[in-house]
Amino acid sequence: MARVDKLDEVVSGLLAQVVQEPKVRVAVGYTKNYALRVHELTGMKMKGIPRDPRQRPGKHRKPGMFKFLGGSIPIPRKTVHKGRFWDPQNRAMAKFLEFPFKMRRGEILRIIKEAYGKGKTLFESVFLGGLFLQRESQKLVPVEFGELSPERSNVITFKNVSASQTDDDFTGCGGTKPVAKAGAKIVVRSAFVLGGGTATNLTFNSKGSGAGTPCSQLCANAANGGFALPPGSWFETNVGEGLTVTTGAGSTTGIWLSWDYV
Repeated sequence: MARVDKLDEVVSGLLAQVVQEPKVRVAVGYTKNYALRVHELTGMKMKGIPRDPRQRPGKHRKPGMFKFLGGSIPIPRKTVHKGRFWDPQNRAMAKFLEFPFKMRRGEILRIIKEAYGKGKTLFESVFLGGLFLQRESQKLVPVEFGELSPERSNVITFKNVSASQTDDDFTGCGGTKPVAKAGAKIVVRSAFVLGGGTATNLTFNSKGSGAGTPCSQLCANAANGGFALPPGSWFETNVGEGLTVTTGAGSTTGIWLSWDYV
């Protein structure tokens, strides 16, 4: 093997040029206090069995038919039973967060590496990987009703909003436009905002028939700066009003929102 003189000095010189970024952590999870119990509930009785007794096989069938000599007729039911026990999407399971993390780890790392290679900060890159894991996990939640159900999964909206806009209503956005819904409020659950090369202010508004009224604080973003809001309940519109955003002079701002109606 060829010998390289002063190898230790060369390696030390290279290491000295490496910029050590601070550790970055992004939490992906569920805020409901019963989420952990459901996540660990591996012994789900009747998992996958139809809720409608008339559709159940063999021993799981309950007396849902009135039998008489020569045939049977269905008993009328006031309640319509839909879906399956513990499996409303026909793909749900326990360990609905742990499983996709283990099985999709390679894809999560690829997303982080690609984002970092395209100039995103380490935090932004890891955040995007966390969003991917969150969406994959929500597909597997074994609850049909309530806060954990896939039907209550948050809606995604993203758009690049120009500077000096008043009550931009996210027309032309990616995902779903946060429009008003009768009797409901829009609650922003998480967000990621990143400005351009000039400092730009930003405020979210609750928009009814008139001018929008602020429903968030003024966000004074520095040049190439912004913020990320982890899963929670951060701000909301008034009942029956939509969500808009107002930007100050400066640069275009990229906005990603996760929200739902309540």
